[in-house]
Amino acid sequence: MPLDINLQEKHLQNVYVTAHYQGVIKKLIQTYKYKSVKDIGKVIAQLIWYYTDLPEVDLIIPIPLKKDKLHKRGFNQTEEICKHLSILMGIPYLNSLNKVGNYKSQASMESKEARLKNLTNTFIVNSQFKKYLETKNINEQEVSILILDDVITTGTTLNEAAKVFKYFGIKKIYGCAVANGN
Repeated sequence: MPLDINLQEKHLQNVYVTAHYQGVIKKLIQTYKYKSVKDIGKVIAQLIWYYTDLPEVDLIIPIPLKKDKLHKRGFNQTEEICKHLSILMGIPYLNSLNKVGNYKSQASMESKEARLKNLTNTFIVNSQFKKYLETKNINEQEVSILILDDVITTGTTLNEAAKVFKYFGIKKIYGCAVANGN
């Protein structure tokens, strides 16, 4: 189901969400992230594939983790979902974003205002995306992408990630989250 995110400056064409962040879905995501049950990524990808009407895109891009979280967890949960979703959709996924700067975990912030300000300018497009464009011999306007995150609350994370691709010249940018935390 497309989700209407209420942000002043939207960089996403649409955001698609599979479920509400409650009950079994909440438990599944928490177990996946905080108990490091990596195999849950395949189950979540199947849930997205079967229960979400996703747009046709050329590339799936996971939201990156901070290095300390990645080290602690041992894997990026959105990347694992992207690996499996990419097989189901028959399109590639690519780690095209890096997080930079000083910011707090969005999950630790309670107010919408704090969440909106927290991630400003924290994403950059990395060289892997530029290489992808070169190897496909296409320009940015022809590429459509789907940025994937696990839980969406305000839409700030997906929107900030989309902003860098828009700045880079990408026109069709969609967001997808496993669950809506509102």
